[in-house]
Amino acid sequence: MRRLLALAVALWGCSSVERGDGLFPDLDAAPADAAPPLTDGGLRVDMGATGPLEDAAGQWLLWVEDRKCLEALGTSVENIIWSTYLVDVAEVSEDDLQVVLRQHVRLCGQELSPLVAGLRTVVPAAIPESLEPHYLSGFLLGRDPGDAYFTAELVDLWGATDIAPVEALPTSVDDPRVRDTEGDDAPGVTFVVVNRNGEPACDVQVVQRTRLRFRGTVLGPDRIEGEVESAVDKVVLAASSGLCSVDNDLPPSAGESRFVLRRAAGAAGGLNLDFDGSGTLDCAEVRDAEQLLMQAGTFPRATPDDQLCR
Repeated sequence: MRRLLALAVALWGCSSVERGDGLFPDLDAAPADAAPPLTDGGLRVDMGATGPLEDAAGQWLLWVEDRKCLEALGTSVENIIWSTYLVDVAEVSEDDLQVVLRQHVRLCGQELSPLVAGLRTVVPAAIPESLEPHYLSGFLLGRDPGDAYFTAELVDLWGATDIAPVEALPTSVDDPRVRDTEGDDAPGVTFVVVNRNGEPACDVQVVQRTRLRFRGTVLGPDRIEGEVESAVDKVVLAASSGLCSVDNDLPPSAGESRFVLRRAAGAAGGLNLDFDGSGTLDCAEVRDAEQLLMQAGTFPRATPDDQLCR
């Protein structure tokens, strides 16, 4: 709770609290009478710092908005997957052509947009908490705003082991490659489908593989943004009802899938989510901050548009 209060003060200020170091140092340095930029909802937008990305090393927050199409209950709808990762970045080498980055990527949380009839798939926190982090190579073709950034492929496999990126997923709970990822005594990983009131409607055990590539541009010393190329494969192993038992393809929506990569530990004028002063962020701090960061315009979410899937 203390972290959330500190973050709220940093985002919007409070007249009864003495001003201290804020979450957005570049905005905090603005004149007192300067009007902050606003979102449509009236909240301040975090514009980020300006200048070249002189040193990419440090902790970053990666936010991904992956737009897919889903056939459900006889209709096609847009299903958006929002994922948040904590990324530790180290610079490996640099020459005249590129800067090579070693990125240690850990999933902190994932949320999906509602489907038809108010149904929504919930990814329990136990799933990301049980996953091992990945190492992902990244590349900068320069350090100035507008210079390109891209990565190798990130392959995130849930509910199974020892499966190649293009290999068919297991279809049976008896397959020795299937494993109980989050330790709930059920095969694969368990998603919960809830109704519009948040009440469980059914649960489903699946094996899922997500493949992601990122391509974007440097926008400042604390920010990289761009497009996401992704593929999601999923096999249902078991379900508590027929509502959850159908395998679904998830082709890309006509909407743009995108990512935002932001510094998260205060370096180079960027966000500082290290409220306990430990010098190192963890996923608990990221989850505490995520909702307020979205409300402040740091990670603006798209609204699902079913017409993009028809």
